[in-house]
Amino acid sequence: MLNKNKLFVYGILMGTYEGRIDAKLNGYEHIVRGHASIVKKEGESVKGELVVLTDAQFEETDRIESVGHYYHRFKVKVETDNGVVEDVWVYQQIEDKEK
Repeated sequence: MLNKNKLFVYGILMGTYEGRIDAKLNGYEHIVRGHASIVKKEGESVKGELVVLTDAQFEETDRIESVGHYYHRFKVKVETDNGVVEDVWVYQQIEDKEK
């Protein structure tokens, strides 16, 4: 089942995958310091897309985002434009990771 491969994208990966759904991540702010990232910020939200990836696509996005070296991946809740709340993965620059 592909539910494990639900991903919220907000940067260069937007518009890349078929079947994308407009969504937003509440409680975070989109920042750019060379590359896009997110940081917690009450009252803010990040617009992006919810995508469901195959295992191979998910592995490729981990490579693109250099997971473990430049970005880390963690679970968040996003809200789609039709009001559905989904539990999904998101990437964040390691230096922006909550301490």
